Amino acid sequence: MTRALIISICFSFLVGCNTLSDAQKVEGQGKKVSYQAPFNKTWDASVKALSNLKLNVAKQDKNQGTIFAETSLTFTSYGEIISIFLKKQTESITTVEAVSKRKLETNIFAKEWADEIHLEIAKELKK
Repeated sequence: MTRALIISICFSFLVGCNTLSDAQKVEGQGKKVSYQAPFNKTWDASVKALSNLKLNVAKQDKNQGTIFAETSLTFTSYGEIISIFLKKQTESITTVEAVSKRKLETNIFAKEWADEIHLEIAKELKK
């Protein structure tokens, strides 16, 4: 009985885990906002926004328009993985999609970052 309980608990922690490699597969699942700014300016504002929010950028590729960041383990959360996808719509309009996923799906205290990220990008673009 005890052995079955331990196995069940271990299995529940393994199911629903998100990693940085999964972050690339979530495009289309986040909050999209179009900004009245060229791609390069929006890219710089996005990187700065993540820094302002103290999110750790793990990988970025300006040519692909992707930025992947994560948060660390805290007292209330196992952390989150954040994916940012930038798309040039016109010379003066760029769409940014922000996706926030829990590192552990059963973590009900994980923070949703998309709104805060978009607020920070908007602030940076006004500078």
